[in-house]
Amino acid sequence: MVGGKNVKLLFVDFNHSYGGGQVYLRNVLNKLNEKNIQLWVISNNPQNFFEDLNISSAQLIKVNNAYSSFINIAKIINKLLQKENITGIVFNGNRAMYLSPFVMSNNKTIITHTMPTFNKGIKRIITKFATKRIYPQHN
Repeated sequence: MVGGKNVKLLFVDFNHSYGGGQVYLRNVLNKLNEKNIQLWVISNNPQNFFEDLNISSAQLIKVNNAYSSFINIAKIINKLLQKENITGIVFNGNRAMYLSPFVMSNNKTIITHTMPTFNKGIKRIITKFATKRIYPQHN
């Protein structure tokens, strides 16, 4: 079902700055909100990202995006998935992708994006390895 009260989506975003990924996500979220899809967003709220969203503040959850916080964030997400009966979850960006194995949902979507100059050297190798291990079908 596209639109309506039965669709409940959670978006997870952990980028350090408000860049192209957040602009894309903001546009998607605001369009989905117009379709009466229930939305939740978990983010570190870079540069007041939440202020650009037309979503209830009760459904905007600010967290610390440090890798050391991932297990606690996964617990928050898993409780939210159960409590609100969320039907799908979208991980926006590489940092969010690394969290996905700890989230108990069969309906996961990963959006990876990066600047061509961002993943170089060892970072590129680790990201490529992690992506293949977490999502073998991902190219």
